[in-house]
Amino acid sequence: AQMAVTVKGVQRIEVTVDGGYQPRTVKLSAGLPAILVFNRKDPSGCLEEVLLPDFGITKMLPLGQKTEIQINPTQTGEFKYTCGMQMFSGKVVVK
Repeated sequence: AQMAVTVKGVQRIEVTVDGGYQPRTVKLSAGLPAILVFNRKDPSGCLEEVLLPDFGITKMLPLGQKTEIQINPTQTGEFKYTCGMQMFSGKVVVK
C-alpha cells in the first residue's frame, strides 16, 4: 500500500498500469480532494480503461500517457477500482 502525498491541500499519487496496477492499494485521507495519476505502460486492451464505480468514474487511459482522475473522498472505507473487463483490480483505502 502506498500513501498519497499532500501538496497545497490536494492528495496526489501515481499508479503505474503495467500487467496490473502498482501500487494496488492507494491510501488517502478523507475530506481532501485527491488526484490519482494513472500511467499506462501496458498495451493490453484490457487495461485501456479504468473504472472507479464508487465515484461514478469510467476513464480511458491512453497508452504511454499519464491520465489524471480527480476524486473527492468524503467517506472512509475501501473502494475498489478495476480495468474495463474487471480482470485487474486495486483499491483506494480512505481513512
